[in-house]
Amino acid sequence: MIMKTLVAAIIMVTLSVPVLAQPGPGQEMRIRLIDELNLTDQQKKAVDELHEKALREAIEQRSQIDNLRLDARKLFAADKPDQAAIEKKLNEISKLQAETKTRRVQNWFAVNKLLTPEQQVIWKKGLERRIEGMGRMGFRNRMHRNEPNRGFDGPRGFRGRGPG
Repeated sequence: MIMKTLVAAIIMVTLSVPVLAQPGPGQEMRIRLIDELNLTDQQKKAVDELHEKALREAIEQRSQIDNLRLDARKLFAADKPDQAAIEKKLNEISKLQAETKTRRVQNWFAVNKLLTPEQQVIWKKGLERRIEGMGRMGFRNRMHRNEPNRGFDGPRGFRGRGPG
C-alpha cells in the first residue's frame, strides 16, 4: 500500500513539473513583445535588470499584502471585532495594492525610456494588447467563478487565496 502511494506521488510530481515550467499567457506575451522590439544586447540587459528588480519588489509587496490579509482575518475572527481596526487594515492593503500598480506604470516608463522611437510604438501597442487582454480575462474569470471579485470576503477571509 505504501509503495503504491509512493509511486502515485512520484508520477504526479513528474507529470506536474513540465506543466509548471511552461510560461503562462502573460509571460508568453512578454516574450513575444520582447522579440518584436528587436532589442540590442545592451537594451536586453537593461530591460532584464528592470524586470528582475520589478519582480523582486512585486514579490515583497505581495508578501506584505498577504500578511496584512492574515492580520485582517484575525481581527475579523475576534470575539468582538473592532470595526475601526479592520477598516484601518483594509486601507493598508488598498494602499499597498495602489503602490503595486504605480510601480508597474513606473517600470513601463523606465523600459520605454530605453527604447528608440520605433521601438516605443511597438512597446505601446504591446501595452494596449495587454490591457485589452486583462479586461477580457477579468470578465471571464468573474463569470466562471460566480463571484464579484477576488477581494475580501468578510469574516471568512479572502476569496481565491488560502484557506477560508
